[in-house]
Amino acid sequence: MSFLKGVFSGNPEKSAAKHEKRAREHQAEGNEIRAGDEWAAAGRDYTKIPDYKRAYEAFLQAAQFYLALNDDKRENAILFDAIDAAVANQDFIAASAALDQVIRLGTRNKDDELLIRAYSLQTILLFAANDLAKSKQKHREAEKVKKRFGRKKIKTPIYPVASILVSRFIEGEVPPSDAQLPTRIDESATVTQFVETLLLLYQNTQTSKLKLVLDKEQVKLKEPVSGRVTISFSVPTHMIDAQFSIPSNIALLEALSIPPEPKKKFKIPFTLEPRLPGTFEVGPLVMIFQTESQRFQLKSNPVQIEITAAKPRIHLIAEPVSPPHSQEEFELILRIENNSLGDAADVQITITLPPSLLLKTGTLEKRIITLPSQQHVQFPLYLIATKAGTHDGQIMCKYQGPRGQSQKVETTFSVEVLPRVRKEKD
Repeated sequence: MSFLKGVFSGNPEKSAAKHEKRAREHQAEGNEIRAGDEWAAAGRDYTKIPDYKRAYEAFLQAAQFYLALNDDKRENAILFDAIDAAVANQDFIAASAALDQVIRLGTRNKDDELLIRAYSLQTILLFAANDLAKSKQKHREAEKVKKRFGRKKIKTPIYPVASILVSRFIEGEVPPSDAQLPTRIDESATVTQFVETLLLLYQNTQTSKLKLVLDKEQVKLKEPVSGRVTISFSVPTHMIDAQFSIPSNIALLEALSIPPEPKKKFKIPFTLEPRLPGTFEVGPLVMIFQTESQRFQLKSNPVQIEITAAKPRIHLIAEPVSPPHSQEEFELILRIENNSLGDAADVQITITLPPSLLLKTGTLEKRIITLPSQQHVQFPLYLIATKAGTHDGQIMCKYQGPRGQSQKVETTFSVEVLPRVRKEKD
């Protein structure tokens, strides 16, 4: 029964006060039947004013007396009047609280149809109140009741509405192809109008698909890869948050840039950097949007990315710090560079000097456990040239690639030695 029924002509404010006074008198006398009826009449008058908050409170008072009388039929009807008043007042939390009492009534009577109706309405009301987590929880309760039906068809048309809204705006996914909206809601005019407002949001965003795209789906280790997320709406919509599911071995180089103003189309770029090889899923990306009054979330598709380890490239350089002279000690700097995106492991260096260059300090063999990409190491050798001229040496480097394969690189170096500087005699 809608709360609009039973309102009589005259001055509703005075009439509501008179019914409330009588209700309190009957309550004091212990006349529960008359007290419940007077509270119900007061609630109907308050809706005529309209004062939906006081109407809600009066209907709940009446429900308490019908509960005490074990009058399940009238208790159920008056609770739905309270729900109507709360919805008319856009107090969706209060409406959900009244449905808690309906659920207790349905549980007491083992009325599965009433339970699934109450849970479904709660799902929708909490979604409208922007409490997406509780809305999803109530829908799970509705699904539990649905399982008890077995193959029996559910008669409650509000259930598929709740399922579609949860699937679309809370799970963030496109509803199943066999999901169908009912031809009529079968609720009061107030609740039906409220639900139709949310269904209009569903219709307006039905073709909006949050899409995640990577420019490359096969990349080398530590090679930056660009991507973007796109979506469009029929009306300007405000994006308020984004939650990106990325494997721990892939880094998001900078946070997603959220536009401060509402837009019809969103195109947000991003850059990732792979840190370990393998095949992984990037996404889904969940974005939370806000219309004028309603918050909802949509989920993108995940994208698979294959990361392969890059091969290291070793470059060897040997140069004296300053032009050396014959018969004088000089410093030769050996530099090992890894100018690639791949790490090199177990790097072993062997230097072969010509007979004309003598080692004084240092070592002709060097081992480096790991040489990371884009890094270098260097170490000095202190030599003496026995004579002037050009002297050629050789450097050999052995190392392991990303899959343990052995690699080798060799190079030669030249040292131009100047004639010995002769000192003048005193």
